[in-house]
Amino acid sequence: MTKDTMLGRLKEKVENSKLNGFPFSILFISLRDFKAKNDLPAFEMDAILRSVAECFKEDIRAGVDIAARMDEQDFLIAMPGSPLKKAERLAAQIKKWNFGTC
Repeated sequence: MTKDTMLGRLKEKVENSKLNGFPFSILFISLRDFKAKNDLPAFEMDAILRSVAECFKEDIRAGVDIAARMDEQDFLIAMPGSPLKKAERLAAQIKKWNFGTC
């Protein structure tokens, strides 16, 4: 999903959550520090970014949550209907990932 598509879908999901009184959680994941600490060549970082996107597909609810790459090394996951505790659990799980394998 592109950044522009994500922002449009995000607006819809937030409005729907407000209307229905559902909780709404958002995770912003940045791999900037990961790249800086590991000094990876561009092709290796691209492979890691692709594997991260694949991991997101496994950990989000199909048809409900939405995830997108927002720029070069940043991702956004929107989780309508998910309370803060659930978002915190997913964030903790993501922090434990060994990039390249979820």
